Amino acid sequence: MGNLYMMASTVHMGPVALYCISDQKEHADWTYFRGNINQPGVAVNQMGPSALNFKWAFKTEGTVMSSPAVVNGKVYIGSHDQHIYCIDAYNGSLIWKFKTNYRVTSSPAVVGGRVYIGFDDGHAYRLDANTGTKIWNTTNIYGGEPLPILIEVSSFQPRSSPIVVGDRLYVGALDGKVYFIDTATGNILHIYQTNGPIGSPAYANARIYIASTDRNVYCLDANTLTKIWNWTTPKKPWMVPSLFFGGTPTVADGKVFIGGGAAYSAGIFGSNIILVALNATDGTPIWIRDMIGQGGLFGTNTQSVWTPTYVRGVLYVGDGMGVAAYNATNGERIWFQWLGFQVFSSVAYADDPLGPKIYVGCDSYSLTCLDPTTGKVLSRYTTGAQIVSSPAIYDGMVIVGSADHHVYCFSNAPTYCPTVVAWCDWKEAYVGESIIVHGRLLPGLPNEKLILTLTKPDGSQIHINVTTDEKGWVDFTFTVDAAGEWTWTVWYEGRDKGYIVYLYAYTDTHPLTVKTTTAAQPIGPIIPTDYIVAIILAIVIIIAAAIYVMKRRK
Repeated sequence: MGNLYMMASTVHMGPVALYCISDQKEHADWTYFRGNINQPGVAVNQMGPSALNFKWAFKTEGTVMSSPAVVNGKVYIGSHDQHIYCIDAYNGSLIWKFKTNYRVTSSPAVVGGRVYIGFDDGHAYRLDANTGTKIWNTTNIYGGEPLPILIEVSSFQPRSSPIVVGDRLYVGALDGKVYFIDTATGNILHIYQTNGPIGSPAYANARIYIASTDRNVYCLDANTLTKIWNWTTPKKPWMVPSLFFGGTPTVADGKVFIGGGAAYSAGIFGSNIILVALNATDGTPIWIRDMIGQGGLFGTNTQSVWTPTYVRGVLYVGDGMGVAAYNATNGERIWFQWLGFQVFSSVAYADDPLGPKIYVGCDSYSLTCLDPTTGKVLSRYTTGAQIVSSPAIYDGMVIVGSADHHVYCFSNAPTYCPTVVAWCDWKEAYVGESIIVHGRLLPGLPNEKLILTLTKPDGSQIHINVTTDEKGWVDFTFTVDAAGEWTWTVWYEGRDKGYIVYLYAYTDTHPLTVKTTTAAQPIGPIIPTDYIVAIILAIVIIIAAAIYVMKRRK
Protein backbone atom coordinates (compact mmCIF):
# COMPACT_ATOMS: atom_id res chain seq x y z
CA MET A 1 0.00 0.00 0.00
CA GLY A 2 1.40 3.41 -0.94
CA ASN A 3 2.46 5.56 -3.87
CA LEU A 4 4.94 4.99 -6.68
CA TYR A 5 7.16 7.97 -7.55
CA MET A 6 9.22 8.17 -10.73
CA MET A 7 11.11 10.70 -12.86
CA ALA A 8 10.72 11.08 -16.60
CA SER A 9 12.67 13.17 -19.09
CA THR A 10 13.51 13.38 -22.77
CA VAL A 11 16.44 11.49 -24.33
CA HIS A 12 18.46 14.70 -24.45
CA MET A 13 17.79 15.54 -20.82
CA GLY A 14 15.08 18.04 -21.54
CA PRO A 15 12.34 19.02 -19.07
CA VAL A 16 11.98 16.53 -16.25
CA ALA A 17 8.60 15.45 -14.86
CA LEU A 18 7.92 13.85 -11.50
CA TYR A 19 5.00 11.39 -11.48
CA CYS A 20 3.18 10.07 -8.44
CA ILE A 21 1.08 6.98 -9.08
CA SER A 22 -1.22 5.93 -6.26
CA ASP A 23 -2.40 2.40 -5.62
CA GLN A 24 -5.70 3.91 -4.57
CA LYS A 25 -7.95 4.52 -7.55
CA GLU A 26 -9.46 8.00 -7.31
CA HIS A 27 -11.91 9.66 -9.63
CA ALA A 28 -14.33 12.52 -9.26
CA ASP A 29 -18.04 12.01 -9.72
CA TRP A 30 -19.81 13.88 -12.53
CA THR A 31 -22.76 14.82 -10.37
CA TYR A 32 -24.81 17.22 -12.49
CA PHE A 33 -25.40 18.41 -16.01
CA ARG A 34 -21.86 19.70 -16.73
CA GLY A 35 -20.33 17.85 -13.82
CA ASN A 36 -20.17 20.03 -10.75
CA ILE A 37 -21.24 23.37 -9.30
CA ASN A 38 -17.86 24.91 -8.52
CA GLN A 39 -16.23 24.45 -11.94
CA PRO A 40 -18.93 23.31 -14.36
CA GLY A 41 -17.89 21.36 -17.42
CA VAL A 42 -14.43 20.58 -16.00
CA ALA A 43 -13.10 17.25 -14.72
CA VAL A 44 -10.32 18.50 -12.42
CA ASN A 45 -7.14 16.41 -12.31
CA GLN A 46 -8.90 13.59 -14.15
CA MET A 47 -7.66 11.58 -17.09
CA GLY A 48 -9.56 11.72 -20.37
CA PRO A 49 -9.04 9.62 -23.50
CA SER A 50 -7.29 11.25 -26.43
CA ALA A 51 -8.41 8.34 -28.62
CA LEU A 52 -12.18 7.87 -28.60
CA ASN A 53 -12.11 4.08 -28.65
CA PHE A 54 -15.55 2.50 -28.34
CA LYS A 55 -16.06 0.79 -24.98
CA TRP A 56 -19.79 0.04 -24.84
CA ALA A 57 -23.20 1.29 -25.96
CA PHE A 58 -26.54 1.01 -24.20
CA LYS A 59 -29.75 1.14 -26.24
CA THR A 60 -32.87 2.96 -25.06
CA GLU A 61 -36.13 3.18 -26.98
CA GLY A 62 -35.92 6.89 -27.74
CA THR A 63 -33.70 9.86 -28.58
CA VAL A 64 -31.13 10.63 -25.87
CA MET A 65 -30.73 14.41 -25.54
CA SER A 66 -30.24 14.28 -21.78
CA SER A 67 -26.68 14.58 -20.49
CA PRO A 68 -25.31 11.89 -18.18
CA ALA A 69 -24.45 12.15 -14.51
CA VAL A 70 -21.90 9.53 -13.41
CA VAL A 71 -21.59 8.71 -9.70
CA ASN A 72 -20.08 5.70 -7.91
CA GLY A 73 -19.59 3.76 -11.13
CA LYS A 74 -23.16 4.30 -12.35
CA VAL A 75 -24.47 6.39 -15.26
CA TYR A 76 -27.79 8.22 -14.81
CA ILE A 77 -29.46 9.60 -17.94
CA GLY A 78 -32.88 10.29 -19.44
CA SER A 79 -34.40 9.27 -22.77
CA HIS A 80 -37.32 10.34 -24.93
CA ASP A 81 -38.80 6.89 -24.25
CA GLN A 82 -39.92 8.54 -20.95
CA HIS A 83 -37.45 6.67 -18.73
CA ILE A 84 -34.57 7.56 -16.46
CA TYR A 85 -31.87 4.89 -16.72
CA CYS A 86 -29.18 3.74 -14.33
CA ILE A 87 -26.37 1.94 -16.21
CA ASP A 88 -23.13 0.33 -15.10
CA ALA A 89 -20.39 2.78 -16.13
CA TYR A 90 -17.86 0.05 -16.88
CA ASN A 91 -19.83 -2.44 -18.97
CA GLY A 92 -23.01 -0.63 -20.03
CA SER A 93 -25.41 -3.10 -18.40
CA LEU A 94 -28.80 -1.92 -17.11
CA ILE A 95 -29.12 -1.58 -13.34
CA TRP A 96 -32.61 -0.05 -13.20
CA LYS A 97 -34.98 2.25 -15.06
CA PHE A 98 -37.77 4.55 -13.89
CA LYS A 99 -40.83 5.47 -15.95
CA THR A 100 -42.01 9.10 -16.08
CA ASN A 101 -45.03 10.53 -17.91
CA TYR A 102 -43.19 12.34 -20.70
CA ARG A 103 -39.96 12.21 -22.65
CA VAL A 104 -36.95 13.12 -20.51
CA THR A 105 -34.71 15.78 -22.06
CA SER A 106 -33.25 17.43 -18.96
CA SER A 107 -30.36 15.87 -17.07
CA PRO A 108 -30.47 14.27 -13.62
CA ALA A 109 -28.55 15.41 -10.54
CA VAL A 110 -27.20 12.70 -8.22
CA VAL A 111 -26.34 13.75 -4.66
CA GLY A 112 -26.19 11.81 -1.40
CA GLY A 113 -27.50 8.56 -2.85
CA ARG A 114 -30.50 10.32 -4.43
CA VAL A 115 -31.41 11.12 -8.04
CA TYR A 116 -33.24 14.38 -8.75
CA ILE A 117 -35.12 14.96 -12.01
CA GLY A 118 -36.54 18.21 -13.41
CA PHE A 119 -39.97 19.12 -14.72
CA ASP A 120 -40.06 17.32 -18.09
CA ASP A 121 -43.48 15.83 -17.37
CA GLY A 122 -44.54 18.60 -14.97
CA HIS A 123 -43.26 16.76 -11.88
CA ALA A 124 -39.90 16.95 -10.15
CA TYR A 125 -38.76 13.60 -8.73
CA ARG A 126 -36.48 12.23 -6.05
CA LEU A 127 -35.39 8.59 -6.52
CA ASP A 128 -33.16 6.18 -4.65
CA ALA A 129 -29.90 6.08 -6.64
CA ASN A 130 -29.33 2.37 -5.99
CA THR A 131 -32.79 1.01 -6.75
CA GLY A 132 -34.66 3.69 -8.73
CA THR A 133 -37.46 3.64 -6.15
CA LYS A 134 -39.44 6.87 -6.05
CA ILE A 135 -39.14 8.77 -2.76
CA TRP A 136 -41.29 11.74 -3.71
CA ASN A 137 -42.58 13.80 -6.61
CA THR A 138 -44.04 17.28 -6.72
CA THR A 139 -47.47 18.09 -8.01
CA ASN A 140 -47.73 18.78 -11.74
CA ILE A 141 -46.71 22.43 -12.16
CA TYR A 142 -48.13 22.52 -15.70
CA GLY A 143 -51.58 21.62 -14.40
CA GLY A 144 -52.26 18.54 -16.49
CA GLU A 145 -50.90 15.72 -18.60
CA PRO A 146 -49.67 15.38 -21.21
CA LEU A 147 -47.42 18.43 -21.28
CA PRO A 148 -49.29 21.33 -22.95
CA ILE A 149 -48.10 21.62 -26.56
CA LEU A 150 -48.08 25.42 -26.39
CA ILE A 151 -45.40 25.31 -23.69
CA GLU A 152 -43.06 23.03 -25.62
CA VAL A 153 -42.23 24.81 -28.86
CA SER A 154 -39.21 22.82 -29.98
CA SER A 155 -37.37 19.66 -29.02
CA PHE A 156 -34.20 21.82 -28.99
CA GLN A 157 -35.79 24.28 -26.56
CA PRO A 158 -33.61 24.50 -23.44
CA ARG A 159 -34.54 22.27 -20.52
CA SER A 160 -33.54 23.04 -16.97
CA SER A 161 -31.59 20.45 -15.02
CA PRO A 162 -31.56 20.61 -11.21
CA ILE A 163 -28.73 21.48 -8.87
CA VAL A 164 -28.62 20.68 -5.16
CA VAL A 165 -27.07 22.97 -2.53
CA GLY A 166 -27.34 21.52 0.95
CA ASP A 167 -31.00 20.64 1.48
CA ARG A 168 -32.18 22.86 -1.38
CA LEU A 169 -33.06 21.91 -4.93
CA TYR A 170 -33.04 24.63 -7.61
CA VAL A 171 -34.51 24.04 -11.05
CA GLY A 172 -36.20 26.02 -13.81
CA ALA A 173 -39.09 25.04 -16.03
CA LEU A 174 -40.78 25.69 -19.35
CA ASP A 175 -43.42 27.79 -17.57
CA GLY A 176 -40.78 30.51 -17.04
CA LYS A 177 -40.39 29.93 -13.32
CA VAL A 178 -37.44 29.09 -11.07
CA TYR A 179 -38.31 26.68 -8.26
CA PHE A 180 -36.73 26.32 -4.81
CA ILE A 181 -37.65 22.85 -3.42
CA ASP A 182 -37.00 21.19 -0.07
CA THR A 183 -35.01 18.03 -0.90
CA ALA A 184 -36.35 16.13 2.13
CA THR A 185 -40.06 16.60 1.44
CA GLY A 186 -40.42 17.78 -2.16
CA ASN A 187 -42.28 20.87 -0.99
CA ILE A 188 -41.90 23.96 -3.21
CA LEU A 189 -40.72 26.74 -0.90
CA HIS A 190 -40.09 29.68 -3.26
CA ILE A 191 -40.79 30.58 -6.90
CA TYR A 192 -39.43 33.31 -9.15
CA GLN A 193 -41.34 34.14 -12.35
CA THR A 194 -39.71 35.14 -15.67
CA ASN A 195 -41.39 35.48 -19.04
CA GLY A 196 -39.94 32.52 -20.92
CA PRO A 197 -38.63 28.95 -20.59
CA ILE A 198 -35.50 28.74 -18.46
CA GLY A 199 -32.18 26.97 -18.71
CA SER A 200 -30.30 25.27 -15.87
CA PRO A 201 -29.33 27.32 -12.80
CA ALA A 202 -25.80 28.11 -11.63
CA TYR A 203 -24.83 28.73 -8.01
CA ALA A 204 -22.08 30.91 -6.53
CA ASN A 205 -21.73 32.91 -3.29
CA ALA A 206 -25.29 32.30 -2.06
CA ARG A 207 -26.72 33.47 -5.38
CA ILE A 208 -28.58 31.69 -8.16
CA TYR A 209 -27.82 32.76 -11.73
CA ILE A 210 -30.24 31.77 -14.44
CA ALA A 211 -30.96 32.70 -18.05
CA SER A 212 -34.40 32.99 -19.63
CA THR A 213 -35.65 33.11 -23.19
CA ASP A 214 -37.24 36.46 -22.26
CA ARG A 215 -33.77 37.91 -23.17
CA ASN A 216 -32.66 38.32 -19.54
CA VAL A 217 -29.97 36.96 -17.27
CA TYR A 218 -31.14 36.96 -13.64
CA CYS A 219 -29.27 36.97 -10.34
CA LEU A 220 -31.44 35.78 -7.43
CA ASP A 221 -30.92 35.45 -3.69
CA ALA A 222 -30.44 31.72 -3.04
CA ASN A 223 -32.36 31.87 0.24
CA THR A 224 -35.50 33.62 -0.98
CA LEU A 225 -35.33 33.70 -4.82
CA THR A 226 -35.80 37.46 -4.72
CA LYS A 227 -34.19 39.30 -7.62
CA ILE A 228 -30.87 41.04 -7.01
CA TRP A 229 -30.35 42.18 -10.62
CA ASN A 230 -31.16 41.31 -14.22
CA TRP A 231 -29.48 42.21 -17.51
CA THR A 232 -31.34 42.36 -20.81
CA THR A 233 -29.62 41.54 -24.07
CA PRO A 234 -29.56 44.46 -26.60
CA LYS A 235 -32.38 44.31 -29.10
CA LYS A 236 -31.33 44.28 -32.74
CA PRO A 237 -34.17 45.47 -34.96
CA TRP A 238 -33.06 43.43 -37.99
CA MET A 239 -33.13 40.21 -35.96
CA VAL A 240 -36.36 38.24 -36.01
CA PRO A 241 -36.66 37.19 -33.26
CA SER A 242 -34.34 39.27 -31.12
CA LEU A 243 -31.41 37.75 -29.28
CA PHE A 244 -32.43 35.66 -26.31
CA PHE A 245 -30.90 33.49 -23.59
CA GLY A 246 -31.83 29.97 -22.62
CA GLY A 247 -28.78 28.09 -21.48
CA THR A 248 -26.71 27.92 -18.33
CA PRO A 249 -24.49 30.75 -17.07
CA THR A 250 -20.95 30.01 -15.95
CA VAL A 251 -19.76 32.00 -12.92
CA ALA A 252 -15.99 32.39 -12.52
CA ASP A 253 -13.43 35.05 -11.65
CA GLY A 254 -16.15 37.46 -10.50
CA LYS A 255 -17.93 37.28 -13.86
CA VAL A 256 -21.01 35.66 -15.33
CA PHE A 257 -20.42 34.24 -18.80
CA ILE A 258 -23.40 33.44 -20.99
CA GLY A 259 -24.27 33.36 -24.65
CA GLY A 260 -27.45 33.63 -26.63
CA GLY A 261 -28.85 33.87 -30.08
CA ALA A 262 -31.88 33.97 -32.29
CA ALA A 263 -32.26 30.55 -33.81
CA TYR A 264 -31.93 30.55 -37.61
CA SER A 265 -32.56 34.30 -37.92
CA ALA A 266 -30.91 36.40 -40.61
CA GLY A 267 -27.61 38.01 -39.73
CA ILE A 268 -26.74 40.04 -42.85
CA PHE A 269 -26.37 43.20 -40.79
CA GLY A 270 -24.78 41.56 -37.77
CA SER A 271 -24.36 38.36 -35.85
CA ASN A 272 -27.29 36.35 -34.59
CA ILE A 273 -25.20 35.06 -31.67
CA ILE A 274 -23.45 36.87 -28.83
CA LEU A 275 -21.17 35.86 -25.99
CA VAL A 276 -21.19 38.19 -22.97
CA ALA A 277 -19.35 38.66 -19.67
CA LEU A 278 -21.27 40.38 -16.85
CA ASN A 279 -20.13 41.58 -13.46
CA ALA A 280 -21.34 38.88 -11.04
CA THR A 281 -22.06 41.44 -8.33
CA ASP A 282 -24.26 43.96 -10.15
CA GLY A 283 -24.80 42.59 -13.66
CA THR A 284 -23.09 45.36 -15.59
CA PRO A 285 -21.63 44.15 -18.89
CA ILE A 286 -17.82 43.85 -19.06
CA TRP A 287 -17.66 42.85 -22.73
CA ILE A 288 -20.00 41.61 -25.46
CA ARG A 289 -18.74 39.54 -28.38
CA ASP A 290 -20.61 39.15 -31.67
CA MET A 291 -20.12 35.62 -33.00
CA ILE A 292 -20.40 34.53 -36.63
CA GLY A 293 -18.83 31.12 -36.22
CA GLN A 294 -17.67 30.98 -39.85
CA GLY A 295 -21.18 30.14 -40.90
CA GLY A 296 -21.31 32.39 -43.91
CA LEU A 297 -23.15 35.59 -44.73
CA PHE A 298 -26.14 34.74 -42.59
CA GLY A 299 -24.20 33.48 -39.61
CA THR A 300 -25.19 30.30 -37.85
CA ASN A 301 -27.24 29.23 -34.90
CA THR A 302 -25.62 27.45 -32.00
CA GLN A 303 -26.95 26.55 -28.61
CA SER A 304 -23.92 25.23 -26.79
CA VAL A 305 -22.59 28.80 -26.63
CA TRP A 306 -25.29 29.29 -24.05
CA THR A 307 -23.19 27.06 -21.80
CA PRO A 308 -19.54 28.16 -21.82
CA THR A 309 -16.83 26.21 -20.02
CA TYR A 310 -14.24 28.26 -18.11
CA VAL A 311 -10.69 27.05 -17.43
CA ARG A 312 -7.87 29.36 -16.26
CA GLY A 313 -8.96 32.49 -18.09
CA VAL A 314 -10.22 30.76 -21.25
CA LEU A 315 -13.80 30.07 -22.34
CA TYR A 316 -14.54 27.03 -24.52
CA VAL A 317 -17.80 27.21 -26.45
CA GLY A 318 -19.62 25.81 -29.41
CA ASP A 319 -19.39 28.48 -32.09
CA GLY A 320 -21.73 27.97 -35.02
CA MET A 321 -20.42 25.02 -36.99
CA GLY A 322 -17.39 24.52 -34.81
CA VAL A 323 -15.86 24.98 -31.40
CA ALA A 324 -13.78 27.94 -30.23
CA ALA A 325 -11.68 29.25 -27.37
CA TYR A 326 -12.13 32.84 -26.14
CA ASN A 327 -10.12 35.02 -23.82
CA ALA A 328 -12.31 35.41 -20.73
CA THR A 329 -10.78 38.79 -19.90
CA ASN A 330 -11.61 40.65 -23.13
CA GLY A 331 -13.72 38.26 -25.25
CA GLU A 332 -11.16 37.93 -28.06
CA ARG A 333 -11.20 34.66 -29.92
CA ILE A 334 -8.03 32.56 -29.49
CA TRP A 335 -8.77 29.77 -31.96
CA PHE A 336 -11.63 28.25 -33.93
CA GLN A 337 -12.00 24.66 -35.18
CA TRP A 338 -14.48 23.84 -37.91
CA LEU A 339 -16.50 20.67 -37.19
CA GLY A 340 -18.70 20.63 -40.26
CA PHE A 341 -22.14 21.18 -38.75
CA GLN A 342 -23.91 22.93 -35.90
CA VAL A 343 -22.80 22.27 -32.35
CA PHE A 344 -25.52 21.74 -29.75
CA SER A 345 -23.52 19.90 -27.09
CA SER A 346 -21.61 21.95 -24.51
CA VAL A 347 -17.87 21.48 -24.09
CA ALA A 348 -16.45 19.11 -21.45
CA TYR A 349 -12.84 19.71 -20.34
CA ALA A 350 -10.57 16.98 -18.95
CA ASP A 351 -7.91 18.75 -16.87
CA ASP A 352 -5.64 15.75 -17.38
CA PRO A 353 -2.13 15.96 -15.83
CA LEU A 354 -0.83 14.07 -18.87
CA GLY A 355 -2.34 16.62 -21.24
CA PRO A 356 -5.76 18.32 -21.19
CA LYS A 357 -8.48 17.53 -23.73
CA ILE A 358 -11.91 18.88 -24.58
CA TYR A 359 -14.91 16.96 -25.92
CA VAL A 360 -17.95 18.21 -27.78
CA GLY A 361 -20.85 16.66 -29.66
CA CYS A 362 -22.03 17.85 -33.06
CA ASP A 363 -25.07 17.77 -35.31
CA SER A 364 -22.92 15.86 -37.81
CA TYR A 365 -23.47 12.80 -35.55
CA SER A 366 -19.95 12.94 -34.12
CA LEU A 367 -18.22 13.28 -30.78
CA THR A 368 -14.86 15.04 -31.17
CA CYS A 369 -11.82 15.23 -28.91
CA LEU A 370 -9.62 18.32 -29.35
CA ASP A 371 -6.46 19.85 -27.94
CA PRO A 372 -7.68 22.84 -25.87
CA THR A 373 -4.47 24.78 -26.54
CA THR A 374 -4.61 24.72 -30.34
CA GLY A 375 -8.02 23.36 -31.25
CA LYS A 376 -6.41 20.49 -33.16
CA VAL A 377 -8.69 17.47 -33.57
CA LEU A 378 -7.22 14.46 -31.74
CA SER A 379 -9.92 11.90 -32.49
CA ARG A 380 -13.53 11.60 -33.57
CA TYR A 381 -16.27 8.96 -33.29
CA THR A 382 -19.43 8.99 -35.40
CA THR A 383 -22.70 7.67 -33.98
CA GLY A 384 -25.95 7.01 -35.81
CA ALA A 385 -27.48 10.47 -35.28
CA GLN A 386 -26.75 13.97 -33.94
CA ILE A 387 -25.29 14.46 -30.47
CA VAL A 388 -27.12 17.09 -28.45
CA SER A 389 -26.18 15.52 -25.10
CA SER A 390 -23.17 17.05 -23.35
CA PRO A 391 -20.33 14.62 -22.55
CA ALA A 392 -19.48 13.45 -19.03
CA ILE A 393 -15.90 12.61 -18.01
CA TYR A 394 -15.40 9.84 -15.48
CA ASP A 395 -12.46 7.58 -14.55
CA GLY A 396 -10.67 7.94 -17.88
CA MET A 397 -13.90 7.52 -19.86
CA VAL A 398 -16.19 9.85 -21.81
CA ILE A 399 -19.92 9.09 -21.78
CA VAL A 400 -22.54 10.79 -23.96
CA GLY A 401 -26.02 10.27 -25.37
CA SER A 402 -27.02 10.28 -29.04
CA ALA A 403 -30.23 10.81 -30.97
CA ASP A 404 -29.74 7.29 -32.36
CA HIS A 405 -31.28 6.10 -29.02
CA HIS A 406 -27.94 4.99 -27.53
CA VAL A 407 -25.72 6.01 -24.64
CA TYR A 408 -22.04 5.63 -25.62
CA CYS A 409 -18.88 5.16 -23.58
CA PHE A 410 -15.33 5.72 -24.88
CA SER A 411 -11.89 5.15 -23.39
CA ASN A 412 -8.25 5.22 -24.45
CA ALA A 413 -8.06 1.45 -24.53
CA PRO A 414 -8.07 0.10 -28.11
CA THR A 415 -10.80 -2.36 -29.00
CA TYR A 416 -10.33 -5.75 -30.60
CA CYS A 417 -13.03 -8.01 -32.01
CA PRO A 418 -12.03 -11.65 -31.46
CA THR A 419 -13.53 -14.63 -33.30
CA VAL A 420 -15.24 -17.66 -31.81
CA VAL A 421 -15.14 -20.95 -33.77
CA ALA A 422 -16.87 -24.15 -32.61
CA TRP A 423 -17.99 -27.50 -33.99
CA CYS A 424 -19.67 -30.73 -32.86
CA ASP A 425 -19.13 -34.22 -34.33
CA TRP A 426 -22.77 -35.08 -33.64
CA LYS A 427 -25.62 -33.98 -35.91
CA GLU A 428 -27.95 -36.52 -34.30
CA ALA A 429 -27.92 -38.06 -30.84
CA TYR A 430 -30.02 -40.17 -28.50
CA VAL A 431 -31.51 -39.28 -25.12
CA GLY A 432 -28.92 -39.90 -22.40
CA GLU A 433 -25.97 -39.64 -24.77
CA SER A 434 -23.00 -37.38 -23.90
CA ILE A 435 -22.07 -34.79 -26.51
CA ILE A 436 -18.86 -32.77 -26.90
CA VAL A 437 -18.61 -29.33 -28.54
CA HIS A 438 -15.10 -28.14 -29.36
CA GLY A 439 -14.34 -24.41 -29.53
CA ARG A 440 -11.61 -21.84 -29.72
CA LEU A 441 -11.33 -18.10 -29.07
CA LEU A 442 -9.11 -16.60 -31.74
CA PRO A 443 -6.39 -15.44 -31.84
CA GLY A 444 -5.74 -18.01 -29.14
CA LEU A 445 -6.76 -15.92 -26.13
CA PRO A 446 -6.09 -17.79 -22.85
CA ASN A 447 -8.01 -17.65 -19.57
CA GLU A 448 -11.14 -16.18 -21.11
CA LYS A 449 -14.65 -17.47 -20.45
CA LEU A 450 -16.60 -18.98 -23.37
CA ILE A 451 -20.26 -19.82 -22.94
CA LEU A 452 -22.16 -22.65 -24.63
CA THR A 453 -25.89 -21.92 -24.81
CA LEU A 454 -28.16 -24.91 -25.51
CA THR A 455 -31.78 -24.33 -26.43
CA LYS A 456 -33.99 -27.36 -25.70
CA PRO A 457 -37.10 -28.37 -27.68
CA ASP A 458 -39.36 -26.68 -25.09
CA GLY A 459 -37.50 -23.36 -25.49
CA SER A 460 -35.64 -23.50 -22.18
CA GLN A 461 -31.91 -22.89 -22.18
CA ILE A 462 -28.81 -24.33 -20.57
CA HIS A 463 -25.63 -22.23 -20.22
CA ILE A 464 -22.25 -23.91 -19.71
CA ASN A 465 -19.15 -21.82 -18.92
CA VAL A 466 -15.64 -23.03 -19.69
CA THR A 467 -12.33 -21.14 -19.47
CA THR A 468 -9.99 -21.31 -22.46
CA ASP A 469 -6.60 -23.00 -22.13
CA GLU A 470 -3.27 -21.33 -22.94
CA LYS A 471 -4.01 -21.51 -26.67
CA GLY A 472 -7.66 -20.49 -26.49
CA TRP A 473 -9.17 -24.00 -26.76
CA VAL A 474 -12.23 -25.27 -24.88
CA ASP A 475 -14.33 -28.46 -24.77
CA PHE A 476 -17.95 -28.44 -23.62
CA THR A 477 -19.47 -31.75 -22.50
CA PHE A 478 -23.18 -32.18 -21.84
CA THR A 479 -25.83 -34.90 -21.79
CA VAL A 480 -29.03 -34.52 -23.82
CA ASP A 481 -32.12 -35.38 -21.77
CA ALA A 482 -35.06 -34.69 -24.09
CA ALA A 483 -36.02 -35.77 -27.58
CA GLY A 484 -36.62 -33.18 -30.26
CA GLU A 485 -34.80 -30.40 -32.07
CA TRP A 486 -32.02 -28.70 -30.07
CA THR A 487 -29.80 -25.78 -31.05
CA TRP A 488 -26.47 -24.62 -29.69
CA THR A 489 -24.18 -21.60 -30.00
CA VAL A 490 -20.90 -20.59 -28.39
CA TRP A 491 -20.27 -16.97 -27.47
CA TYR A 492 -17.86 -14.63 -25.73
CA GLU A 493 -19.26 -11.72 -23.71
CA GLY A 494 -16.15 -9.57 -24.12
CA ARG A 495 -13.85 -8.14 -21.50
CA ASP A 496 -12.31 -4.80 -20.60
CA LYS A 497 -8.73 -5.49 -19.52
CA GLY A 498 -7.83 -1.83 -19.07
CA TYR A 499 -5.12 -1.74 -21.73
CA ILE A 500 -7.41 -3.34 -24.35
CA VAL A 501 -11.12 -4.01 -24.73
CA TYR A 502 -12.16 -7.34 -26.24
CA LEU A 503 -15.57 -7.06 -27.87
CA TYR A 504 -18.49 -9.48 -27.90
CA ALA A 505 -18.25 -12.42 -30.35
CA TYR A 506 -20.34 -15.51 -31.13
CA THR A 507 -20.83 -18.41 -33.54
CA ASP A 508 -23.79 -19.23 -35.75
CA THR A 509 -26.64 -21.27 -34.28
CA HIS A 510 -26.23 -24.99 -34.97
CA PRO A 511 -28.98 -27.70 -34.93
CA LEU A 512 -28.87 -31.01 -33.06
CA THR A 513 -31.58 -33.69 -33.45
CA VAL A 514 -32.15 -35.89 -30.41
CA LYS A 515 -34.05 -39.21 -30.69
CA THR A 516 -35.63 -41.39 -28.02
CA THR A 517 -34.08 -44.81 -28.93
CA THR A 518 -30.89 -45.45 -27.03
CA ALA A 519 -30.29 -49.25 -27.68
CA ALA A 520 -27.79 -50.38 -30.31
CA GLN A 521 -29.44 -50.89 -33.69
CA PRO A 522 -29.28 -54.39 -35.47
CA ILE A 523 -26.98 -54.65 -38.45
CA GLY A 524 -29.34 -56.52 -40.80
CA PRO A 525 -33.08 -56.93 -41.22
CA ILE A 526 -35.07 -58.58 -38.40
CA ILE A 527 -36.05 -62.30 -39.23
CA PRO A 528 -39.66 -63.28 -38.37
CA THR A 529 -40.16 -65.89 -35.57
CA ASP A 530 -41.91 -68.40 -37.88
CA TYR A 531 -38.87 -68.42 -40.11
CA ILE A 532 -36.58 -69.06 -37.16
CA VAL A 533 -38.73 -72.08 -36.02
CA ALA A 534 -38.71 -73.52 -39.53
CA ILE A 535 -34.95 -73.14 -39.78
CA ILE A 536 -34.45 -74.87 -36.43
CA LEU A 537 -36.73 -77.79 -37.51
CA ALA A 538 -34.84 -78.08 -40.77
CA ILE A 539 -31.53 -78.21 -38.91
CA VAL A 540 -32.94 -80.95 -36.58
CA ILE A 541 -34.14 -82.99 -39.56
CA ILE A 542 -30.81 -82.65 -41.33
CA ILE A 543 -28.93 -83.79 -38.22
CA ALA A 544 -31.34 -86.76 -37.71
CA ALA A 545 -30.98 -87.79 -41.35
CA ALA A 546 -27.22 -87.63 -41.09
CA ILE A 547 -27.27 -89.84 -38.00
CA TYR A 548 -29.56 -92.35 -39.75
CA VAL A 549 -27.26 -92.51 -42.79
CA MET A 550 -24.21 -93.09 -40.64
CA LYS A 551 -25.92 -95.94 -38.79
CA ARG A 552 -26.93 -97.64 -42.02
CA ARG A 553 -23.36 -97.59 -43.30
CA LYS A 554 -22.15 -99.28 -40.15
